Amino acid sequence: GQITAKPSLRLLFFDGNQSLHFPAINQGRTFFWVVERLASNDSSSSFFSYELGGPANQSWGNHGGNKFFYQAINDIHQGLQRRDGEAIHLSVSTSSFLDKLQVTTLRTLNFVSSDVIARRVRTGGTHYLTGKFGEILVYDRPLSDTEIDTVEQYLGHKWGIALAGQ
Repeated sequence: GQITAKPSLRLLFFDGNQSLHFPAINQGRTFFWVVERLASNDSSSSFFSYELGGPANQSWGNHGGNKFFYQAINDIHQGLQRRDGEAIHLSVSTSSFLDKLQVTTLRTLNFVSSDVIARRVRTGGTHYLTGKFGEILVYDRPLSDTEIDTVEQYLGHKWGIALAGQ
């Protein structure tokens, strides 16, 4: 896909039937996503996951109840969570997803691993995301609040996403 206002930027589209695996990232601490989950999404899916741990690995949680990171491990669930520059507890708020691209930020309490985009495998089935990705950034350290603000401003400007307070 392409963004009308930003013709040079492309989106990676997932139609609910595919995913993208990558070499495991085992020391992620601060994550940024430019992502949009579409209304037709499977609520048991996850837009980021870790499958090397096997089907029972629930570390990233799912999108149950229109939430990010629902039932995720404590290092994710209790970490700093932001949407478009605003602090929001994404794993509790039932309005975590907007109907447009958003900058989603997570600073975990400890290192977490990931190796797949747009799929969650668990006992009882495989669940795929229906949505779009513009960009993913992963840092191996907990960024400061000031550093997070800077990265969010960069992503918001680049992708044409209005951030809170701007």
